[in-house]
Amino acid sequence: MKFKNDLIYGQNAENAFLERFPHLTKTDGRTGDFITPSGKILELKSDRHDPRIFRNLIMERYSRMGVDGGPWQAKSHNCELFVYDFPKYGRTYVFDVNKLVEELEEIVKINELPLFTIDNGAHVTHYYKIKINYLTDIDLGIEAIC
Repeated sequence: MKFKNDLIYGQNAENAFLERFPHLTKTDGRTGDFITPSGKILELKSDRHDPRIFRNLIMERYSRMGVDGGPWQAKSHNCELFVYDFPKYGRTYVFDVNKLVEELEEIVKINELPLFTIDNGAHVTHYYKIKINYLTDIDLGIEAIC
């Protein structure tokens, strides 16, 4: 049930994102979620928690053990941008996928971050909790999707 609820949340978040940024073109979702006017493929991650209280970004590492998820999957799908959106709180982070993956690998290694696990009913997802302030210097801003 949790997987289905998360899927519905994600679909609704994509539709709301498109309303906020109507100049984007929605894709079939298999290798990215949107295309920018300049032709860049964008992967969207929407989150429900309040980033002012829970000051982490949840970066999915594996959608199933051994299968890339999150920014790593976006990179393997040739996405150029990874957008982490908090729609309820009006905060959106835009990252160059290659730079983001590079930074995440370094952050995980330097800080010896553990890989967390959640069983969402359909499969087990593995993720890192990344402090937002670790990535603010590579945030391109929403101008990058315009």
